Amino acid sequence: MRTFQSRFFNRLPFLLLCFVVHSPAQGAGMFLSERGVRGLGRGGAFVAGADDPQAMSYNPAGFAFAHPGAYADSVLYNFQGSYTRRTQTQQRDPNTLEPTGVLLQQDAQTVQSTSGVMPIPTLAAVLKAPLLGVESTFALGMYAPYAPLTSYPLTSNGDPSPQRYSLLSTEGSKLVYLGAWAAAPVSERVAVGFGVQILAGTFRSKMALSSCIPENCAPENPEWDAIVNLEAKPIVAPTGNLGVIVKPIEDIKVGASYQFATLINAPAQQKLDKPSSPLFENAKLSGSKARIKFKLPWILQTGIEWSQPQFKTEVAYVYEAWSQHRSIDIKPQGVEFQGVSLSPHNFPIQDVNIDRNFVDAWSIRMGGEYFIDAWGWLKTLRAGIVYEKSAIPVDYISVAALDWDKYIASAGFETALGPWSAHAVYAHLFEKSIVVDPGTAKQRQLNPIRTQRQTEESPAINGGKYTVAANIVGIGLTYQTGP
Repeated sequence: MRTFQSRFFNRLPFLLLCFVVHSPAQGAGMFLSERGVRGLGRGGAFVAGADDPQAMSYNPAGFAFAHPGAYADSVLYNFQGSYTRRTQTQQRDPNTLEPTGVLLQQDAQTVQSTSGVMPIPTLAAVLKAPLLGVESTFALGMYAPYAPLTSYPLTSNGDPSPQRYSLLSTEGSKLVYLGAWAAAPVSERVAVGFGVQILAGTFRSKMALSSCIPENCAPENPEWDAIVNLEAKPIVAPTGNLGVIVKPIEDIKVGASYQFATLINAPAQQKLDKPSSPLFENAKLSGSKARIKFKLPWILQTGIEWSQPQFKTEVAYVYEAWSQHRSIDIKPQGVEFQGVSLSPHNFPIQDVNIDRNFVDAWSIRMGGEYFIDAWGWLKTLRAGIVYEKSAIPVDYISVAALDWDKYIASAGFETALGPWSAHAVYAHLFEKSIVVDPGTAKQRQLNPIRTQRQTEESPAINGGKYTVAANIVGIGLTYQTGP
């Protein structure tokens, strides 16, 4: 997602990225899990077997097998994260103050994230209609990214919180994918589909930044901290996907889909609480506008499904070209501090290009469905598992990009009553704790007043130990208007 202005407009651009930077179906560093109650119940292995409205994010060719009707689902996250920051300093000789060559590491107090409970929805409507003599399927739908909105404290036991330069809160963000799709069989054994989509909405983030101006001031002195509330809107980013499903023999389906790369180019507004330093007592921030630009990768999904009267099972492989996401470019528009009690009195905020250096990621998904008829209402059992490599190099992990290699196990079921069917899923994310060495950590504090780019002299702000745990519960409802 995993994103806005440098430490004015630098760390904030990073937060937007972490929230929206992922394409609809995958995780790979920005979101926690696969999408859709049924698709997640199969462990994300729903590329060749897609045959309902969840095809919108797995494989649009699956709409060719979907029944006319309506679909809605929603998931809830129980997300927990913790961070223990670790810093590294050089030991100095007490007499000469010269470095001794000994590196000292120190842990700060552990901080816990909180995540508000908010349903994450999916809605879709499907209809059948002839097109050029071929019975085709058309769909409209919307879905929100699967990412919890997290918050961290501003202070910890009376001291400034150790993660404040990365993230304080993303609450209030509202992002959604809107799309239209079409699919049709081109022969008895081949179906194709495509869709056009728009990522739209608002992103909000809150964090601290350093406004240290003198060359000799301590870069993490809270006297220089400024609290920034940033809102990016409107976000309007077009994208699309296409897919194919082939049935080479009666019991086998092979599917592939391609999600196009997406360019984010959005305006932003920010409000700033100026630092408590006496130098800023009479200062004000002039201007509040900026533009943020970065690229999201293309994604290729493939899968093969074996079906029998009693069950379906699929293995899927997904490749995400995150290596094309090299940087986030931020261009402030006439933003500067005015009236600072230091010469010069005005300090403009310059353009910022943030190196990201993400890597390509992949995942393997296995899952399926078992068809039963129990108690007159239970029709289908589902289960699946995902192993996913993260696109975020270890040294770039932070509380604003809290993801690394992980497993997700899921289970679910479906009931049916006439034209109605209900779905449910439970999934658990297994992710070991990870330590980012402060000596190699790459997320560095930027000061947009004194320096506009990362330097080796700037302190690393993401070293330390991270833990994540998440439980996901989802329910869905389908209404079929035809066979």
